[in-house]
Amino acid sequence: MKKQKILSTLEEIKVFSNPYRLQILNTIKKLNKPATVKQIAEKMKETPAKVHYHVKKLEKVDILHIVDTKEINGIIAKYYNLTAENYTLDHNETDPEIKKLILNEFQRTISSIYDKSKKTILKEIKSEDPNIEKENKIEDIFSSEIYLSNKDANELKKIIQKYVEKNENNPDKENLNKYHLFTVFFSMDN
Repeated sequence: MKKQKILSTLEEIKVFSNPYRLQILNTIKKLNKPATVKQIAEKMKETPAKVHYHVKKLEKVDILHIVDTKEINGIIAKYYNLTAENYTLDHNETDPEIKKLILNEFQRTISSIYDKSKKTILKEIKSEDPNIEKENKIEDIFSSEIYLSNKDANELKKIIQKYVEKNENNPDKENLNKYHLFTVFFSMDN
């Protein structure tokens, strides 16, 4: 598996930017091993046919690939894995029409992720026992602009990613509190 894959064509960016496909990629990443469409669908609580359609799209642009096959009861099970640990969207397109389409895909992806996180937060605030005070639910909210070198920015992203990966599947999760983390990290300079 490559460390990073740069997605630069409109087709790659469109395929990657689909919110449902991002869920598939996150599911495979959380499983931390190659998985069949059936295994991915079970983890997502979705139908295999729907997952299969999107997996084929991801495979076509080399975001997912088959790493193993096994015959199970006469059926060939295909095990898919990510082609890279991280994907970077490169929007340095010079054609104004293609650049506009790529930027629209970026905006759609960001909006979808933001909306999903927003729904999660609002659901938590509204949904629990009315006798429990909600003021204690939101433990910290902040928005900030910080000044970092590229090296420091990359180091901070790695620290956050490693911490999340270490704790999102914590084996002791039954004894721990579950937190929602929504992070957007980007350079504001051109």
